Parts: sequence; C-alpha cells; structure tokens
Amino acid sequence: MVRAVWEAQGVMDDNIKKAMLVSTLQDRVLTWNIKHSNENPNVGIADIQAALNREFRRPKLETQSIVRFKEITKLLDQTP
Repeated sequence: MVRAVWEAQGVMDDNIKKAMLVSTLQDRVLTWNIKHSNENPNVGIADIQAALNREFRRPKLETQSIVRFKEITKLLDQTP
C-alpha cells in the first residue's frame, strides 16, 4: 500500500520513502492504541503488548486495505 502512495505522489527519494513508511506505521500503532485503551481502560502493560502482537500478526481483510487506501488517497488529494 505504501508503494502505491509513493508511486501516486511520484516519490523517488529513499529517505522520503523511509519517513513516509515510519509515519504510516506510527499512525497505525497510535490509532490502535487509542482504540484499545478506550475499550480496555484498566488493562496492564503485558496485556497491551500481547494485544498489540495479535493485532499486527493478524492479516487484514482486503476490504479494510481498500478503505484505508482510499482514505490515504483522499488525504493526499487535500494536500496543497
């Protein structure tokens, strides 16, 4: 998916690609953490780590990937 964004934006520089990849991963982890914390306010750090491992080990459905790609594309279109 990140490769599609790089191609759509015409990104050629490897350093920019790395930065975009890192920010995408950070966004996904942060979004997951906020959702998980809201649903499980009294959970301990070991439980958070186990849940995080399960989340990122699990393959995502194709429809989820398509929806997320459309969201990214929309954000890119709004960028000046």
